[in-house]
Amino acid sequence: MHDDTFLVCTLEDHQTVRTIDTHGNEGDIEHLRIPDKTYTIDNSACCYIPSSQAIVFSDKEQGTVYICGTMSGEGHETVDAKIPGPKGVCAGPLGTAFVCSEYTQSIVQISPNGEVLKSHSVDMGCPRAVAISKDGSRLVVSNSTHGQKMIKFFIIE
Repeated sequence: MHDDTFLVCTLEDHQTVRTIDTHGNEGDIEHLRIPDKTYTIDNSACCYIPSSQAIVFSDKEQGTVYICGTMSGEGHETVDAKIPGPKGVCAGPLGTAFVCSEYTQSIVQISPNGEVLKSHSVDMGCPRAVAISKDGSRLVVSNSTHGQKMIKFFIIE
């Protein structure tokens, strides 16, 4: 993808992940190994990892995280007891990804080939979104628990 192109997850659309550029031109990524189904709100999330030119996609209902190369079409599926109900995802250092695990109240770091590297407890119900600082030294996590909404910062060691 180019610097003027954005990656988006769709809702209720058969093309699960799409691109849009700064001129408003939409595009499909045809060779992704992601289930051909439509998703409703809160059941999927995606991010792009520039260093490995890969898309990370979470499927909450299937309990699966997909990592797909945008150039090669090759991919990995990760199903692990540490990430049931995967939600938000973000690109991490060295081609890794961070995934919110709603049911274990943790953030899980996975390798470019889908291996679970670490699991970090976030001590909050229903972690929903995760982001990393530009220098890769901090994470911010937010949740979706009604009445107990939180945002927390973490230092990555």
